[in-house]
Amino acid sequence: MDQIIRRELDFEINDSFFWTDSMIVLGYIRNETKRYHTFVANRVATIQEYTSSKQWKHVFSKDNPADDVSRGLNVDHMRTREGWTRGPQFLWRNETTWTSPDQEFLIPNDDKEVKSNVISSGGMHVDPIGRIIEKYSSCKSLFLISSFKELKTTDTWKMLRASLLLWPVLTALVKAKPPHIVFIVADDLGWNDLGFRNPDMITPNIDKLAVGGVILNQSYVQPVCSPSRHAFMTGYYPFKAGLQHMVIFHGQAVCSPTNMAFLPQQLKKLGYATHAVGKWHLGFCNWNCTPTYRGFDSFFGYYNSKEDYYTHELVGYLDLHDNKQPDFDYKGNYSTDVFAKRAVDIINRHDADTPLFLYLPFQAVHEPIEVPKYWENFYPNIKTVGRRQFCGMVTAMDNAIGEVVGVLKQRGLYEDTLIVFTSDNGGWPQRHGNNWPLRGGKITIWEGGTRVSAFVHGAGLQKTGYTYDGMIHAVDWHPTILSAAGGTPAEGIDGLNQWPSISTGSKSARSEFIYNLDDCLPAQQGRAAIRIGDYKLMVGNPGLYSDWYRPEQITDHVSEDDAPCKAKGRLAKEEIVRLYNLKDDPTEHFNLASALPDVVEKLLARMMYYHKQMVPAKYPAVSPSSDPKYFNNTWSPGWC
Repeated sequence: MDQIIRRELDFEINDSFFWTDSMIVLGYIRNETKRYHTFVANRVATIQEYTSSKQWKHVFSKDNPADDVSRGLNVDHMRTREGWTRGPQFLWRNETTWTSPDQEFLIPNDDKEVKSNVISSGGMHVDPIGRIIEKYSSCKSLFLISSFKELKTTDTWKMLRASLLLWPVLTALVKAKPPHIVFIVADDLGWNDLGFRNPDMITPNIDKLAVGGVILNQSYVQPVCSPSRHAFMTGYYPFKAGLQHMVIFHGQAVCSPTNMAFLPQQLKKLGYATHAVGKWHLGFCNWNCTPTYRGFDSFFGYYNSKEDYYTHELVGYLDLHDNKQPDFDYKGNYSTDVFAKRAVDIINRHDADTPLFLYLPFQAVHEPIEVPKYWENFYPNIKTVGRRQFCGMVTAMDNAIGEVVGVLKQRGLYEDTLIVFTSDNGGWPQRHGNNWPLRGGKITIWEGGTRVSAFVHGAGLQKTGYTYDGMIHAVDWHPTILSAAGGTPAEGIDGLNQWPSISTGSKSARSEFIYNLDDCLPAQQGRAAIRIGDYKLMVGNPGLYSDWYRPEQITDHVSEDDAPCKAKGRLAKEEIVRLYNLKDDPTEHFNLASALPDVVEKLLARMMYYHKQMVPAKYPAVSPSSDPKYFNNTWSPGWC
């Protein structure tokens, strides 16, 4: 039923089904593998459809032909969501009987939140519907009855009894069409590095998508690359996979655990074609760690953390692969353009009748700072060469995204596509990324390292053109995207399904999250931090960059330590503790730890709860077996 509300449907209505007063019954059933959404209606019908004009459209006419009703034509009533005059009634079917609406069997008396939002004199509000479906999806059948006038009880029961007899037929009539999904990840993009936040940046394509969709104002990730990508793909915190310490360094025999299902593996169960283009950085020592063994039908990109944008080499060895084969054909071609071209080719070749999942993690704008002069020249007023080139890299990536959007439109797929955009961590101050006015940057657990620019745009969004202030974390993308695709997220993962929240603008499902937990010392990317509500508690080293950096500010060079852990230590109260109220102090200027010891103790206790679930960090020395000289001078799997 949540799918009905948020997606245009393909359906037919047989006008010989029923003869009752103006009424529609929306049915919802669930089996082991799929969700079906069914209209039961007669030629005198009311069809609810959330239209592009952001209004509820009521189609109600005794003279409408059935096919006109099914297309939502001949509008007699148009009201905003707030204009409804009566609330819905819910009926729950057990094995043999129907429970009276007056008993409200579906909604227990102690479920005050759902009850106050749904059964109210203010009328029906769409937002809670998804929550009801999620919360009470074990019910065998759920019906929503809505009408323009009082319904006679006899008519109601007659309709319900008839619908049961026709249930097998009705389930085949209406099936929500799953959206195409493009999941774009920018690398090391700062909070202040896009045009919709900073007018000095030239990113028209990204800005148009963001402003026309839903800007996520409190979207959080991990402080560095590999942990965030692991969270995106699995829905698990990195500290539960041993990936909480820095990143997977080239030559380390480590990968995201293969017993944790990746998002594309789940989407393939729903019939999706799945493709990955760009940066992997989730481990590659064994073929089972690589994209085409983790759910992707195809992969074009590189395995490691970085490489030259033109030679596609890391320390002198090629790291560019087309599926399982090294690809030497793109030397001299700028990687942002190369990846955009492959994404465009995939979309052009795609069968429009099959749902598409395209994972597009760009190399941009990770160092090395390299960009064609054409794009650098867009910023003549920036005096700092590194920052000017970095900004050119951002605009080149924006152009690439524009090409992807353009081919979606050419193929007629754009209106049916959900686009998700996020950075993998904050901007890197030392490499000219900027997070102003947030504190810190990449390789820190300050807000500048973990709070990133993100948005969603397109199919399934019921409310658009606004900024969503609810909390969302990297682990939430797995269940959220899966839910948007019509799937059911697995139980037991750390991620929360945020689709009902961000698609409707309702309250976030998340009230707390872990920034990082790392007992591998020195914890350069940040030792430990937790947020609960408005409060953030940090324990120990916050990371390598703790200042507030302006766009052209030059920072001192700070070296990362790639050696194995020098020591391992459990969290202790003796470590430096910092407490911030992010609602009042989002830029983290005022440490409240000494003023609010009770809040510190509460958050610390919750942090220790998570700490007990930690898997020791996997950060071994580089394996000699990884040397590319054993693999035709290419970075290749097959050495662990």
